[in-house]
Amino acid sequence: MVQNIEYQFPEQLAFRAMEVTNPEFMIQTRRDWIEQLWVDFSHVRDESMFARLEYRIGVVDDKVDFFPGNYAKVIFSGHRGCGKSVELRRLTNRLDKPDAFFTVFVDLEKETSIERFQPEDFFVALIAILLRTLKERGVKYDRREFEAIANDWISEQEVTKEIEKSFGVEAGAEVSLGWKFFEFLGIGGHLKGTYSADNKTTKAIRQQIKTNPLGLVTRLNAAIVGLRKAINDANKGKEILFVVDGLEKTNRLVYESLFIQDPQTILSLAAHQILTVPIGTFYEIQSQPSREFFATFYLPMLRLNAGTIPLFKDLVLRRVDANLLSQGVLDKCIEFSGGCPRQMLKLINRALGIALGKKVTLDHAERAVREEGNERWRTLTSAHQDILRSRQFETANKEVLELLQSLNILEYNGMNSERKINPLIERFFTEPA
Repeated sequence: MVQNIEYQFPEQLAFRAMEVTNPEFMIQTRRDWIEQLWVDFSHVRDESMFARLEYRIGVVDDKVDFFPGNYAKVIFSGHRGCGKSVELRRLTNRLDKPDAFFTVFVDLEKETSIERFQPEDFFVALIAILLRTLKERGVKYDRREFEAIANDWISEQEVTKEIEKSFGVEAGAEVSLGWKFFEFLGIGGHLKGTYSADNKTTKAIRQQIKTNPLGLVTRLNAAIVGLRKAINDANKGKEILFVVDGLEKTNRLVYESLFIQDPQTILSLAAHQILTVPIGTFYEIQSQPSREFFATFYLPMLRLNAGTIPLFKDLVLRRVDANLLSQGVLDKCIEFSGGCPRQMLKLINRALGIALGKKVTLDHAERAVREEGNERWRTLTSAHQDILRSRQFETANKEVLELLQSLNILEYNGMNSERKINPLIERFFTEPA
């Protein structure tokens, strides 16, 4: 019989230490884990980028100071594991106040079945979570436009029957079935599973949106006009800000459709948005005609210096008892982390696996570094290797995108002049064959 043993941080059991250093170990699932394990890197980041981002959406000194003529669509990107989600939540919380924004944070990985996510689902999630957030904060508003949108989506008789019988949703005396369905999705938390499953309702809604996306946005914009007044009257914010995290974890067709093939739908929405995309898509957007309509911001890796190195050590030692690691192991893994917290955890995790329950030595750490580097090296073509050797990044755009997307190049502080190769790869050029 398998016992459900609670983790004890920092973990003294080597096997459990390996579990909690897995980069996929989701500390966000429990508040007590966040309190014990989260390390705040915000004070060692270059804050000028966030000041520019906030200014783009009309914010000065944490307050909405002006209203741009066009609602900003901000593309926010960076390497996987560099801290995008943490920084977005921090920004969302800071700007969510009466003299700034009514912020709506949409965590697609948490709220939806991310592996089955389609481009049309973006708007379903946006509306459902917006309505949930309004209810949670006690904002009273005219819901007629939202009802009209939902009633259009579920107008087919077969869909209505499925909602009533399979989902157990029924209209009330003063509430339409469309409105009850929105509540079912957002407030009831059924975006994940029920909506994204292969059923008549999901297929019908996706088809409705695909057939007339700009018609949906026009109606949604009409609803937002009323919402804006209601939010102001309730002293909950000057403007609406959507922050959508997790788009980079959907399949490639989703973000290509939204940002490259048909960006007009997102661009037409009458509200500020901050949206995450994969690093490859971030650079691909730069070569598209639509690039002038998006504001693009890139979150760089952290520099390794006297201010950040103690934080990297803290990241590990909150999870792993120091007695499991020999002297120098942390320094070795930090050196080869490239300033990426996720890469740091991967190296410690691999070293614990190599040690097989014994204390991790420098030899174990060195082997972890080599194995991790070898795995990345084997993904590179000879053309990639030639680009890395020559350092001619500016004249090899497509190849650079692939390398960046694979975490093979790191851009410290986002400055092209400081592009450095991931140290796990760099050693293949500096060490004897």
